[in-house]
Amino acid sequence: MNISEMYENLKKDANALADESSTQEKDDSNDELQKLIELTEKNEKDQQEASTDASKEISQVIEEQEKKEKDAETDEEGKEKRLDEKLADIEKVISAFGDNKPLGGSGPDKVFGKDKIRLNQAQDFSGLIAKDFVSPFLVQPTSQRDRIALLIDNLTKSNLL
Repeated sequence: MNISEMYENLKKDANALADESSTQEKDDSNDELQKLIELTEKNEKDQQEASTDASKEISQVIEEQEKKEKDAETDEEGKEKRLDEKLADIEKVISAFGDNKPLGGSGPDKVFGKDKIRLNQAQDFSGLIAKDFVSPFLVQPTSQRDRIALLIDNLTKSNLL
């Protein structure tokens, strides 16, 4: 064997190895490329799932807030209705047992009563005023006391007191 023949054999073997290594590198690079493509697809799917999950959570939060607002509105309306009903009950009780005569009002008729002021005579204003203010409290008929007791009983039965 000649050196040139040996050189040629070595060259053929080197070329064959180079071809094999290049195909292996191509296969390796194809495998890596496939892995990268799979990873990117997986990441995109994960992102889409995360975005749909986030949008679902957002929609759930919005629905919960709307329900809370509706509940708050109905609660306020219910409270207003209950208060209106209680006020109507109180008005009924007061109208049933109430007396249209005020006990201690301060008007010109109440202050001076039926007595008219005579300018030519000396007047005892303190006596007139005291008598008009104190008279409803001094002599209170028993029917008035009974009315007040009935009013209190009726209000407690209606859970208004």
